[in-house]
Amino acid sequence: MMECMEKKASSSSHSQVRRTFDSLSNNDGVHGKKVSSSSHSQLRRQFDSLSNDDEVDEEEFESDFVAPKKKVRGPTRNLELAKLPAGKRLDINWRMNRPVGPNAKLFKSRCTVLVRDVKNAPLKVKEWADIKIENKIKMFDLVLTYFKVEGRKHLVWAQMNSSYRSYRHLLKKRYFEPYDNPEIARANIPLEMEKEDWDYLVNLWIDEGWQVCTSYDIIIVN
Repeated sequence: MMECMEKKASSSSHSQVRRTFDSLSNNDGVHGKKVSSSSHSQLRRQFDSLSNDDEVDEEEFESDFVAPKKKVRGPTRNLELAKLPAGKRLDINWRMNRPVGPNAKLFKSRCTVLVRDVKNAPLKVKEWADIKIENKIKMFDLVLTYFKVEGRKHLVWAQMNSSYRSYRHLLKKRYFEPYDNPEIARANIPLEMEKEDWDYLVNLWIDEGWQVCTSYDIIIVN
């Protein structure tokens, strides 16, 4: 159911900021207050900045989230692909319906870039299956610009589905689960995300019916 190498942030600095950030967040949320202090905001920007330097690794999506940072840089992009000569496209090998070989990582990163753009893959849907077919066709055509995947449309979409689910999972783990009170999480909108998109996700994650369906799906998949 349900990109471009960057310099890695120091793990010790990242952990220290995270601990301080979480501690301050928990203290602010004891009485259900909206998190809005200048100290909290400063730590939040520092934490997001460190996270922004993490290397993207689609195979280990626990660490592939790149938090957008205002007035610093745009969305993560495939710079290696942008350097390809005009008209050159890369081969993709497949094994058990999964991309493998020397260009697999670039391919996965391209899919990740596409599904993290809400113009392509809106967040206000319950799952990948609910995204309009015309959006999926558009993304497939954009993949064709760089990769030889003719006749592999559904395999490309399967990778996009995986990247899309990983992205939403990381949003939930990074910005929703650390808070006991969902309304505090709701007040801490991830940078560069529209409020209505974040509201939709928070409402989805606190919906008991959706939680039951998701738990059932995990059991079936495992």
